[in-house]
Amino acid sequence: MTDLSHIPAPGKVLIVGLGNPGKEYRYTRHNAGFLILDALANTINCKLSTLKFNSILGTCSLYGRELILLKPLTFMNLSGNAVKPALKAYGVPPQNLLVIHDEIDLPLGKLKFKWDGGSSHKGILSIVNSLGSRDFSRLRVGINTPSSRGVPRKEYVLQEFSPDELEILEEVSKHAVEGIIIFLEEGLAKAMTEINRLDLGIPF
Repeated sequence: MTDLSHIPAPGKVLIVGLGNPGKEYRYTRHNAGFLILDALANTINCKLSTLKFNSILGTCSLYGRELILLKPLTFMNLSGNAVKPALKAYGVPPQNLLVIHDEIDLPLGKLKFKWDGGSSHKGILSIVNSLGSRDFSRLRVGINTPSSRGVPRKEYVLQEFSPDELEILEEVSKHAVEGIIIFLEEGLAKAMTEINRLDLGIPF
């Protein structure tokens, strides 16, 4: 059994936010990973400006640890095509990979750190297939389940957040960043303890 208090291991960490490139997708539910990664980059002053590995990325140091922040530009279903070469080029072991992604089976306002890439999420499946491993960390960002059964999931995730939902997501982003810093400083187990119990959803 993996000791989650020792995840990530010493050394470089690759943090990936999943989403779709293009202005038309910027505030869609499927881009929650991009939005959280942007919030992290702004908080720790890590500029995302390098185009490499079919991605936009930035490198920086935090508490003596080298970080690589990466947003794949491959579109969601091919995310692994960006993550695998980045891991290899920077010499990051899979256990030092954290992937941030939207989660349709969690309510908006909930965050869940999790070990292993077992998921039906297309971006996660692409990463698992590319790496040949599920042994990495995830930060699942709740986006709500469709309220109408008539809305297919693949259409729902491409809908934009409402203004009220974006307000919640802004608060969620702050706690997500706090959780990522805990993950880096104290390990995945501590991040799970501190963050997974939160419920930041606000009824309107």
